[in-house]
Amino acid sequence: MKIKLLSILLFFCLISFSQDLRIQGKVTFEKSNSDKLAEVIVSKQDSLLNSTVLEEDGFFVFSHLSPGNYTIEVKQWGKIIYAKNWDVKEDIDLGEIKVSLEKEIQQITVTGKRKLIERKVDRMVFNVENSIVSSSGTVLNVLKKTPKVKIEDPNIKIIGKSLTKIMIDNRLIELSGESLINYLQSISSDQIKSVEIITNPPSKYDSEGNSGLINILLKKAKKNSWNLSFQSNLTQSHHTFYNQGADFNFNKNKLSLSLNLFNNFMFYDFTNHIHYYYPDGLWKNNYKGTDKSRKPSFRANLDYNLNKQITLGGNYSYSQTNNIGNRMSLAELEGNKAYNTIFTPTFKKDHSQIHTANFHILYKMDSLGRQLTLDMNYLNYNTRPHSRFYSRYSLDNQFVNQTDAIKNNLDQKLKNYSTSLDMEHPFSKIKFNYGGKISFNRVDNQISYYTIDIKNNSVPDSTNSNHFKYQENTESIYMTISKDITNKWKAQLGIRTEFTQVKGNSKTLQQINKNNYGKLFPTAYLSYTNNEESVISLNYGRRIHRPKFTVLNPFKQYLTPYSYITGNPDLKPYYTHNLELNYDYKDLTLSLSYSRTKNEYTDVTLLNNMDKTQVSTQLNAVNSIISSLDISYIFSGIHGWESINEMNIQYSEYKSDNLQIGKIRNIGWLFYFSTDNSFYLDKNKNFIFNINWNYNSKGIDELSRINSYQSLDLSFRMFFVNKKLQITLTGEDIFQTNKPKYTDFTNSIKQTYSWYGDTNHFFQISIVYKLGNSKLNMKKIKSGNEEEKERIH
Repeated sequence: MKIKLLSILLFFCLISFSQDLRIQGKVTFEKSNSDKLAEVIVSKQDSLLNSTVLEEDGFFVFSHLSPGNYTIEVKQWGKIIYAKNWDVKEDIDLGEIKVSLEKEIQQITVTGKRKLIERKVDRMVFNVENSIVSSSGTVLNVLKKTPKVKIEDPNIKIIGKSLTKIMIDNRLIELSGESLINYLQSISSDQIKSVEIITNPPSKYDSEGNSGLINILLKKAKKNSWNLSFQSNLTQSHHTFYNQGADFNFNKNKLSLSLNLFNNFMFYDFTNHIHYYYPDGLWKNNYKGTDKSRKPSFRANLDYNLNKQITLGGNYSYSQTNNIGNRMSLAELEGNKAYNTIFTPTFKKDHSQIHTANFHILYKMDSLGRQLTLDMNYLNYNTRPHSRFYSRYSLDNQFVNQTDAIKNNLDQKLKNYSTSLDMEHPFSKIKFNYGGKISFNRVDNQISYYTIDIKNNSVPDSTNSNHFKYQENTESIYMTISKDITNKWKAQLGIRTEFTQVKGNSKTLQQINKNNYGKLFPTAYLSYTNNEESVISLNYGRRIHRPKFTVLNPFKQYLTPYSYITGNPDLKPYYTHNLELNYDYKDLTLSLSYSRTKNEYTDVTLLNNMDKTQVSTQLNAVNSIISSLDISYIFSGIHGWESINEMNIQYSEYKSDNLQIGKIRNIGWLFYFSTDNSFYLDKNKNFIFNINWNYNSKGIDELSRINSYQSLDLSFRMFFVNKKLQITLTGEDIFQTNKPKYTDFTNSIKQTYSWYGDTNHFFQISIVYKLGNSKLNMKKIKSGNEEEKERIH
C-alpha cells in the first residue's frame, strides 16, 4: 500500500512541471490537380528536428517542442517550395499554407545533416543511415560497429554491462544467445534507421536486468512499394557451413506486410582447456567438441491502418534448433595411484522450438500527441537436450578395470503471457507517460538420469532425477514526467513499481518454496544542451536482476564422471544502483559511470579436494562496485573514410565471503580499445574496404582474472547492378589471437580455463540480391517515392 501511495504522490508532484509546445497547419496547392505528395520539415538552428509526409488532407502537426526559433519547410521531389521562420513561444496554428508549384523560392534555408551520434535525455542514438555502416550487411554487423556495444559470441553486451536485451522498433525480442544471433542475421543493415543505446532504461521498460537495452529502429517502408531480397552466406573454417534467407516487404494503401525466412546451418569445432590445481596434483582436462546444427526460422509482421487514428498489427516468429554434438574429454591426473587418465567421449543431441507472437493496437487520440498502445505477447519455448557418455580409466597407458556410463535427459517447457498498456499524455508544458504490465511465466522441467550397465541397459537413478516446476508472476505500473525546463535544460523523472510472486515446486522432493515481494525502481535524468553540438547529461536508476529460468533448473549436465553443470533453484534476485555522467561534443562521447550491487549471483566452479568433483553452478555470492570511463569518437572528416573508435577503462571491486568458494577479493583494472575503419574505394561508393581491430587488456572480470587478447577482422564489400547485388568477403580473427584465458580460485584452489572455436576464426563470402517496385498504382509519380522519414529529435 505504501508503494502505491508513493507512486500516486509522485504523479501529482511532477505533473505541475509540464511544458510542451506544438506547431500545426495545413498545406494546400494552388492547382487543384497538383500532386499532393510532399514533406513538411521543422528545424531549429539549422538542425533537423522532425519531418512528416503530408496526410491526404494536407494536415500536419509537430508536438513536444520547446520555445525558440523554428524553420518550417515544405519540400516536394527534393525541392523546397515553401520556407518561413517562426518564433514559437506558445502553441501555434499556422492555418492554411498555400503553395504555388510554378514558383520556387529564391532563398533556401539549409537544414543541417543529423549527427552520427546524438544524445537524448535518457539514451544515446547512433544514426546508422548517415554512416558507411548502413551497408555493412546485417543487423549483427551493425551492432559490431556500434559505439558502446561489444559482441562476445554468442552474447551481445553494452560495455560495462552484463548480457543486453534487444528491442526492434521499441518491442522486446524474447530471444537470447544463438537464437537471437540467428534472428539478427536475417535483417539487412540497410533497413536500419538508427540504434539507441539505453544504458539506464527509463521507467517505461521492465526493471529486470542490469544489462541495458539496445533498441533498433527500422526505416519506414516506402509507400506503395514492395521489395524482395535474397541472401546467402558461405563460411569456411575447419568445416564449411552456410545460411540462406529471403526477406519480403509490401506496403500499399493502409496495409504493411513483411515476411522473412532464414535457415542457418552450422558445423564447427571448439576446444576448452581446463586446469585444476589441487594440493595433491594437477588435473588437466582437454575438452574438444564438434557441433552440427540446423536452425530454420520464420517471422511475419502485419500492420493495418484502420483509419487515421487506429492502427492494428501483429507479428509472429518461429525458430527451431536441431543440434548434434560430439565431445572428447581427456583428463590427465597427477598424484592418483589408481589411474592417471580419464578418457570420456560424449554424444549430445538437442531439439528446441521457440514460438513468439504479438498483437498490438495504436490509438492516436488527437493532434496533440495523445496516444494509447496495447501490446499482448506470447512465448512458448520447448527444449529436449539429451547426452550420453562412456568413461574409461587408464594407468600408465593401460586401461584399468573401471568404467562409467551415464545418460541424462531434460524435457523443459516454458510459457510466457504478458500484456502491457502504455499511454502518452502530453500537456501544454510537460510530457506525461504512464502504464502497466502483467506477466505470467510457467516453467516445467523433467530431468531423467540413468546409469548404463555392462549389458548397455539404462537403469533409472532416482537420486539424480527430478521433476521441478516454477511459476513467476509480475505486475507493474509506471509513470514518467519529462519537461523542457528552459531551452537548454531538460529533465525526466520516473518510477516503476513491480510486484512479484514466485513459486517453486519440486515434485520429486514434494517440496514447495514461495517468495512474494514488491519493490520501487526510481529513475532520474537531467541534460544541459549548451548548443546543438555540446550536451551534458546525468542519470540515475535502480534495477533488479532475476535469475534466468535456465540457471534455476537443477538439471545436472555431466561432462565427465567428476564434472557437471547444474542450476540452483535457491537463487535470489539482486539489485543494482547505477549513476552515469555523459558529455557529448559533435561526434565525441565521454561517459563516466558508477554501479553498486549486493548479493549478486555469479558463475562459480565448486571444487572438492576430497572426491575431486567439479560442479559448475551459480551462487548469490558477490558484492561489487564498478567505476568506468568510456570514450567513443567517430571520425568522418576525410572524404571516403569513416572511423569508429572506442576506449573503455574500468576499475572494479568484487568481494565474496561465501563459505562454498571461500573469501575472495578481486580488485583491479580492465582496459578495452577498438577501432573500425571503412574506406570507399571509388566515387560511386560501390567498393568498400573495412578493417577492425580490438584489444582487451589483462585484468578483472567478476571473480576471475583474465589475460590480454585481441582480434583483427577484414572485409571487402562490392555493389553491382545499381546496388541491387551485394557481395561481401569477410575474415574474422585473422591471426587467431582472440583467445581469453580465465583464472579463478575456489577455497584457495586455483583453476584456469580457455575456450576457442570456429565461430571466432573463419572466412566468409556473403551474397545479397534485391529487387522490388516503388510505383504500385501511382500513375502521377514520375521519379519514385521518397522514403518516409520519422526523425524525432
